[in-house]
Amino acid sequence: MRAVQADGRAKLVPKGLPPKIADRVSFATSGIKTANQIEEIEILWKTFRKCYKSEKLAIEAVTKNAAVLQPQLNSPTKIKGTYKLLCDRFGKNGAADIIQRNPGVLVCTPASMSTQSDEDILKAVELVEFLDANKGPIKVISTTLYLTFVAFVAYIVTAKGHPEYGLWLIGQDS
Repeated sequence: MRAVQADGRAKLVPKGLPPKIADRVSFATSGIKTANQIEEIEILWKTFRKCYKSEKLAIEAVTKNAAVLQPQLNSPTKIKGTYKLLCDRFGKNGAADIIQRNPGVLVCTPASMSTQSDEDILKAVELVEFLDANKGPIKVISTTLYLTFVAFVAYIVTAKGHPEYGLWLIGQDS
């Protein structure tokens, strides 16, 4: 249950959790420790892993969305129930496709998932794929909008605070 970090400190790693995702889980929980967290993550991993044909596919899924292994957000009951519901509605292959493309669906409660249409579930999967595929452009657009807003606010503050600069403001006679 322990691993040694590069700096020589010991770090608790859940049993059976592949080293590739141990850091991902630590990051996902913001480093905040709760009682029995390590044991809960072990249980979540074992339950989550059973939904996938191979450990490799399960690791890929956790890499996409580590929330599935956060005890604060998920439980074995949610994973099992939602996976069963997906299998009942889409078949085993359809469910496997959905959870590979959008592993976060396993954080949903079976009760809330049962109220969604098949079309809504598939649209959510497509949305997640679109957002994943376009992370770069989305980040550029959101950063540009943020910096434009900050520059706009700075301009207004400067124009109002220093009328001697002669900066134009909307509603101000030129």
